Amino acid sequence: MQAGGQEIVKQVYDVMGINLKIGLDVAASSFWDGKNYVYRDKQFSPKEQIDYISLLIEKYKLHYFEDPLHQEDFLGFAKLTEKYKDQCMICGDDLTVTNIDRLKKAIEKKSINAMIIKPNQNGSLLDTADVIKAAKKHKLYLIISHRSGETLDTSIAHLAVGFEIPMIKCGIYGKERKIKLSEISKIGRQIKYKI
Repeated sequence: MQAGGQEIVKQVYDVMGINLKIGLDVAASSFWDGKNYVYRDKQFSPKEQIDYISLLIEKYKLHYFEDPLHQEDFLGFAKLTEKYKDQCMICGDDLTVTNIDRLKKAIEKKSINAMIIKPNQNGSLLDTADVIKAAKKHKLYLIISHRSGETLDTSIAHLAVGFEIPMIKCGIYGKERKIKLSEISKIGRQIKYKI
């Protein structure tokens, strides 16, 4: 966590209390050099990275951790998932890339308890539906997400509702985020009035 980040998390907890659930997307593959995780002022072996992620989860009571390890470390993910399965979503994005074969491997290795769904990664809504079905069968938490460099398109809101995915990841600011959340709210009102 960057300097000052720890203080911000503490202030948020102090102000908001325990109902606020905080998480991080580390995108650890971007720090992986093939042997170690290389940060600006430190370097971690795979074991040290797991220890560091564990420290962050425990110290800040994190409820969500996306891509804590590089995208091929299915067994490292499994260690974190086993340790924190009841208190934190260990989420695969780069690990699974909305791909049925990678998801099957993650399920077999018990690597994750949560997964990002990005329809654009898969390329087909029918194949995306197969990934979602398999993930739900194995009781993974699902989060639908837009792609980097998102547009004002609101289709992700409709996919979230249509696929019954309870969480959406669309950034923390900007009109691209606002329009998607507004669309979900609009759909929610339409469903409410039809029931």
